[in-house]
Amino acid sequence: MVTAKAIIKSHDDYASIVPIIIPDLDEVRKFAARLHAEGKAWKGEAFGWQAEYNPERPEPPLDSKMTFTPADFCIGESGIWFFSLMWEHGSDAEPVEFLEDRNIFEKTRGVFEEAKVEASEQDIELSAINDVSEDFLSAEELNYYLNLEEL
Repeated sequence: MVTAKAIIKSHDDYASIVPIIIPDLDEVRKFAARLHAEGKAWKGEAFGWQAEYNPERPEPPLDSKMTFTPADFCIGESGIWFFSLMWEHGSDAEPVEFLEDRNIFEKTRGVFEEAKVEASEQDIELSAINDVSEDFLSAEELNYYLNLEEL
């Protein structure tokens, strides 16, 4: 997970620069793979972003030469940061990825990644990380983002 700055155009002549958190794409891929393995439609929030998964359907999309509608997963907000996976070659094939991050102009390693590196390099107690980060996330959420336990 990294902290980034995004340019968001709010009016014709004005754009805001806002900080956002971008999840680690490997973690997003793992999450999408779990949903894909379950094969059930899902919509909700993941990694702080709106996300959804739609399973494969036997009927083809309208006006398409495809013989089926592929499963897909997407997360984020178009125009800010957006990532999608589509199983275009079938459920058992690797998904095709699309990343929209053209409005992201600065990425910095986030406090949680720094805490994770520090914890692994110095073998410090997790309670110390939790104490530092309580203002941002609950201990349960922090442990999830550090891959220590599931929510």
